[in-house]
Amino acid sequence: MITRLVVALLATVLLSSRPARAEGPVRIVLPGGVRLLVRHEPGGERVAFCVLVRAGAAEEEGLPGVGLLTARSLFGSNLNQSADAVQRYVYSAGGSLEVRWHPDCTSIECVTTREAFADAFYVVCQALKNAAFDAETVAAARRQVEAEASRAASDPFQAAYAGLRRLLHPDSAYGGPFGASEGSLRRLTPEAAQAYFRKWYTPGRTVVSVAGAIRPEEAEREARNQLIDYDRPEARPPRMPAEHRAAAGLLGRAAKSLPAKTTTVAAAFPAPGLADPDQPAFAVLTALVGGGKSSRLFQAAREQAGLGYALDAHAPPLAGPGHLVAYLEFDPALREGRTAGGANAQPSAEAAAERLVVESVRSVLWRPPDARELERARRFAIGTHVLGRQRARDRAFHGAWQELLGPGAENDDRLPDRLSVVTAEDVARAARRFLRCWAVCIVRPATARRAAGTRAEEGVRDP
Repeated sequence: MITRLVVALLATVLLSSRPARAEGPVRIVLPGGVRLLVRHEPGGERVAFCVLVRAGAAEEEGLPGVGLLTARSLFGSNLNQSADAVQRYVYSAGGSLEVRWHPDCTSIECVTTREAFADAFYVVCQALKNAAFDAETVAAARRQVEAEASRAASDPFQAAYAGLRRLLHPDSAYGGPFGASEGSLRRLTPEAAQAYFRKWYTPGRTVVSVAGAIRPEEAEREARNQLIDYDRPEARPPRMPAEHRAAAGLLGRAAKSLPAKTTTVAAAFPAPGLADPDQPAFAVLTALVGGGKSSRLFQAAREQAGLGYALDAHAPPLAGPGHLVAYLEFDPALREGRTAGGANAQPSAEAAAERLVVESVRSVLWRPPDARELERARRFAIGTHVLGRQRARDRAFHGAWQELLGPGAENDDRLPDRLSVVTAEDVARAARRFLRCWAVCIVRPATARRAAGTRAEEGVRDP
């Protein structure tokens, strides 16, 4: 969080004027249906490319973790190479290779040189078409998935985030685990990974994005050569999340205990998807409440209440209706010292923290931003966007991301322009639409004592 704040704060200082928008990528649709985006950036030797496949949580179909297992197993053996040969080829191609699994998709990202592009692209395409999911590779990947699930379960924020998603998205894939669950681990087999791969890694669900020192015709030639036999039939798309419920107020509260020294109070609110027309206004709203030391959450928690080790508010980019998450981590022992009643006063400390987090976000409903606050939030949102695309790798990824999940690759280039014209009325409209309901999850130290009984649902202000 500190890094994100520092980078974005620097952006608000450095961006006295927005940089000129770069020319958008060339879009080519290959015969099988793969969309190829090429952003030619002369003047260097570096080339970055990203392969994005619409294979995420919705496609797991009741088997959490199989998408992550598949992603982790892609670069073992394939029909043409052994696992050792694949690794040697990756090494000889130079650069870096990373596979990431997201709730909406799987990404394969590579940075190499213009000279080595053909070899690197060959390795990635072989995995995309012919990954074999041999037992040894899948076993190693399964151990990684188990370790990631264990770390997530013991991390206070991740535990709170999982609880919030269950409350806010009860009928959506976003409400399930982002990774394996205890019940699904034993079913994560090579056969399960192979089935997921064959069903969802298809041309119509794939975008290849290239940025760097390579011309569109060169990238197209390699793509046509390597993907000519990438021709699996398209499966029926899974059901996507519906618009959030219209109910107002608190949707639910969850509580968990973990072996930790701090308490984490987190709240989640509905948020627009990538293609939603209100997305720019909501991005400014998010910067307003959680972007940097001038944000409403920081001012309320640190400057006014003197509370919190860590705090943040952000809206993870998701294809479907998503969520804004705000959280505050604090030491309950210190709060007890400020509140009469000692340990029995802890629920009051949690209630105060919950009220602070929720009202810091929802305050936009009854206290619209003035001109100065709005300008700061716009500049923060623009700066974060621009600095997040400094590298060719970032530009390749975000172009593919918007092409596959949003309104198109051009939207990523145009977003600073759209952010710059967001008005206070736009922010107010987004607040009325998305901040009417919320969910809360509290993760407290396992040894903390609780007062008898439960408190009433109170203290959250309505406009």
